[in-house]
Amino acid sequence: MVTKINNPTKKYIYFNKSTGKVHDNLLDVLNIDLVKNADLKAHEYNISNFFCRPDRYKEVVDGIYPIPPRSIWEFKDNKFYNVNNRSAPLNIKSDFGELLEIIDRLSKPLLHKKIGIELSGGLDTSIVIGLIKNLGIDPFLVGTKSNLYELRTESHIQEKYANDHANTCLINSNETLPFTNLLACPSHQLPSSSSLYYMHAFKIAQESSKRGVSIILSGMGFDALLCEHPTQENINLLPKSWKSWLLDDNWFNENIYNKFGITYKSGASSAIIIKKVWSMRNQEGEDLKKRWSRKVFSDYLPKELVNYAYKADNSGGFIIGLLRSKTEISEAFKAAHRVTQLKEFSQNSLDSLLNNVHLVDETKDKLILARVSFANWIYGLVREKII
Repeated sequence: MVTKINNPTKKYIYFNKSTGKVHDNLLDVLNIDLVKNADLKAHEYNISNFFCRPDRYKEVVDGIYPIPPRSIWEFKDNKFYNVNNRSAPLNIKSDFGELLEIIDRLSKPLLHKKIGIELSGGLDTSIVIGLIKNLGIDPFLVGTKSNLYELRTESHIQEKYANDHANTCLINSNETLPFTNLLACPSHQLPSSSSLYYMHAFKIAQESSKRGVSIILSGMGFDALLCEHPTQENINLLPKSWKSWLLDDNWFNENIYNKFGITYKSGASSAIIIKKVWSMRNQEGEDLKKRWSRKVFSDYLPKELVNYAYKADNSGGFIIGLLRSKTEISEAFKAAHRVTQLKEFSQNSLDSLLNNVHLVDETKDKLILARVSFANWIYGLVREKII
């Protein structure tokens, strides 16, 4: 038997493979028994997959699978298959002028709205800023600025934009570090590592709301479009990672931005833009340093991003935020231990987890993200008396 699952909405829905039912809001379904028996190991596995997609997801809550926004799936023989694959474009020209025409056409509905753009100081958001300003739109630029030495290039780019663009707000990153204000994190439907970064989104949404912003564009997901080989899987299909619903981390949209009346989305999460980029890059191959992008968009970028390729190290902020939030993390672990009785949430396990975090170990970092986000999820459900 084949079950077709269509999610035409802008939010995740949840499919129960045991009953065949689809739930719009999992918080209406969760109870103490489901949470008590939730699978921590499955969540630790899922943490390596940035996006929750059912074909790569191990169920954390018994039988429940998240279905991404605007995606269509078939459930057959206990497996999920994405059925809205897109063919590679045959009728789209590879010239840059047509890309500008596409962006101009897509921007028309935005002309009567207040637009914000996340100012990270990196290449991806700078491309979005340059192209939007080229259309004559005056966006609100908003981001978090760090004083850490390893982020000095991003800070320099942010300051350049701020000096040239009066409509800019840079928030002190000390207020938005990972794990900050953890116990006030909004309750959410399934554990997610994004929840540990919620203060970043909260502060940006707060400042944007003050200025009447209704849409914030980001550079999220650009790595797939600008780095990966365009024909890595099937010459007739776009790469699996190039789907529009994979370019956004919808956790921030649902749990933070939407509550401020704001839509947060990738500047490239449009099918026609994705196809256009494919047509322009399909002979380029893999490009981890984004040299093609730096050249193609050079007229719209600060010269530092055109002439130099660099990669920032974000581990400093991660470690500072983690150690600064030890007390709150401990409280969340206590709540998770009371509900699950899992030894992984004992004080001894937490002490071991936080020991020598300055050594920067990717495996351990993922374990920290998994354990803390799982505990954070349970703490929020207990705090709101959902369980």
